[in-house]
Amino acid sequence: AVVSTQSGHYGRAQYIDPSKKIANIVTDLVHTDKIRASNSEIPKIINARKQPLNLLRLLSLSKKRDHNLNELNNNNGEFIKCGNKQCLFCKDNAIVESTYTTKNGTTLKRNVNMTCKTMDLIYLLMCTGCREEYLGETGCTIAERTNLHRSQIKIETYRKLKVSKHVHNCSNGQFKIFPFHKCSQQSHIYREEMEMRFRNLVNPKLH
Repeated sequence: AVVSTQSGHYGRAQYIDPSKKIANIVTDLVHTDKIRASNSEIPKIINARKQPLNLLRLLSLSKKRDHNLNELNNNNGEFIKCGNKQCLFCKDNAIVESTYTTKNGTTLKRNVNMTCKTMDLIYLLMCTGCREEYLGETGCTIAERTNLHRSQIKIETYRKLKVSKHVHNCSNGQFKIFPFHKCSQQSHIYREEMEMRFRNLVNPKLH
């Protein structure tokens, strides 16, 4: 670029690298009296990213929080019906007692108070014809999960699971559900891990 000087002569302007300008500005800031007086160090910028929970960390957390199933299974939470006459779960399917003794003699206890809107839990489905059992997990409300079971039992094209076929043939589609363990984490991996631990304890036959 050509610029005019005070003497009226024209000449080419001296080019200054922008990065050097920035470096000079930072240097001036660092050496101000205020910074020298506080004897502060130049701050460093670091990248801080929240690490996602992987399977190993989830399993570690679950073992730390839930040491054994006896400790998990020591409360007597209530089931509170919603009072809505159109709620089929509260009307027809819910086992409201705080405890349930499975077919193999295991006593399950509801760990917190629950309603048909409770989410992220482990539940037991019992065929009313023969008392055989299925143990599952859901991230939905227990009412929504029960509606899905009902559809899978009633509609032939959806009747793929062993439990659906069994309940349809054995009890004409009638079943009860005992929701009992509210999970401490909103994680599908965590719920599956807890489901397997309770399945090993209960040994349900409809899987």
